[in-house]
Amino acid sequence: MSAHATPVPAGKLYAEIPRPVHDPWRKTMGLNLRSEAAKFILTAFNLDVFSDQAPGSAVSLSQGAMEKWFAHRFARFLATETEAHYGLDHRRFIVLRTARAVIDISLCEFAPDGAMRKLTPVFDERQPADPGSAEVRAAVQTVVAAFNSTRTMAERERPMRLRALAGSSPIALRLLASTVVSAEDGPSRFQPPDMMKRRGFPESYMAAVCRRSPDGRGVDLWLQCHHAGADGGPVQEILDKLEASWGVTAPIVLPADDPSRVPVPQICHAPNERRVGLIADFIDFAPLAQLRRELTKSLAGQVESVPLGGLFMWCLAQQPEFAGAGMNTAADVPPMGGKPRAVDLIALFPARYRGKPDGFLSFLRDLSGLIANARLRKTETWGKLVLLTSMPAIMGCGILRFGENGTRATFGTLTVSLVKGTKLVIAPMPDSAWDHGFIAVGNLGVSAESGPPVTPVSIKGDPDRIVAYPAAIRRAIANCREYVK
Repeated sequence: MSAHATPVPAGKLYAEIPRPVHDPWRKTMGLNLRSEAAKFILTAFNLDVFSDQAPGSAVSLSQGAMEKWFAHRFARFLATETEAHYGLDHRRFIVLRTARAVIDISLCEFAPDGAMRKLTPVFDERQPADPGSAEVRAAVQTVVAAFNSTRTMAERERPMRLRALAGSSPIALRLLASTVVSAEDGPSRFQPPDMMKRRGFPESYMAAVCRRSPDGRGVDLWLQCHHAGADGGPVQEILDKLEASWGVTAPIVLPADDPSRVPVPQICHAPNERRVGLIADFIDFAPLAQLRRELTKSLAGQVESVPLGGLFMWCLAQQPEFAGAGMNTAADVPPMGGKPRAVDLIALFPARYRGKPDGFLSFLRDLSGLIANARLRKTETWGKLVLLTSMPAIMGCGILRFGENGTRATFGTLTVSLVKGTKLVIAPMPDSAWDHGFIAVGNLGVSAESGPPVTPVSIKGDPDRIVAYPAAIRRAIANCREYVK
């Protein structure tokens, strides 16, 4: 797709696509990741917003001008990205992904309590609309009022109520499907934005928050995504292209590892949703990475590989905070036989290997086998996803809600995900089960303000439980050699 392609016919919001292939992974995301805390965030720092300007051009670096330029340029960029051309169809028991023909942006201003103060539409250039027309002004006013009336509702209930209040005019429908972009001056550069105070429109799977970077010319982008719309891998590829296209004003430098830092979970759920806290931290993973390199050499011929994620899970399992926990990690599932690219959550229970001869080797061999089978869609977990999503959504929703023990037995209670290429990834959190939460790990060895390079880590889960996780992770890394003897 290209921003300069043939204009989209007026009023055509949805792309014409063949009947979708049954996608067990995507439908499961639409069943069990429907709350505000279930969304994930990926980041791009120091984006050069004005890199498309000729050298010596006079550009305004004021906050308002910067965010406006970002919104228009970001809209043009997304119009070229196939993976961005999806929206969400919220139904009573499931959220489904839909293809969209246009990409619109809503540049919004929010009050401190999360009320929307202003909405400036940035319409797709392939289907332009006059922002100053009476029709657009009336639709904007109606949509803003509808947003504010529903902004504190649970994510399962909000979409249907918002649509009912916003009406059915063509412009209102476009706004409800647009990506909300807002700007803020965060209390701390690397503290995740409070998305409950900057909620997006439910029919778009994206919402973006921009912060001016310290050099005054770049922008830090926090891109929140609904998992029913896209996965971390494809979204990260979009951000990689964005960085390559725009450039950055400076390399990113993260806070140093500080074991004395007292974690305070940031509450990230909506009212009447599962209680979820978020912690973002920066930890030195060098001892674990070095051990992995050594094991890769010493165990050559005995195991196919020593994945860093697998080694990390093994070391975590030795900590009392995770004693007996079943763990799962994401495996990329390539397209096959007309079926789309997907993800499988392959699960292992490290406690079952402890105390056995060659327990660690057996763990690695089983992990390797699961990864291989995941690519062929032959794991037990994939089979459960197929079964769950082959039945009506009301039944699948009921199984997830009332059959949590079955979910725990199949998938465990903790996800450990290493997302390649991410500067800072904010974990999602399923709506049910997952008692131990979700740990997401970004790029290894990013430059820090002082001391050795660090790895960004984010944690979601019960606030009272996850407050102990940063110390447990550091302990697991510090003592990693003891656990593989």
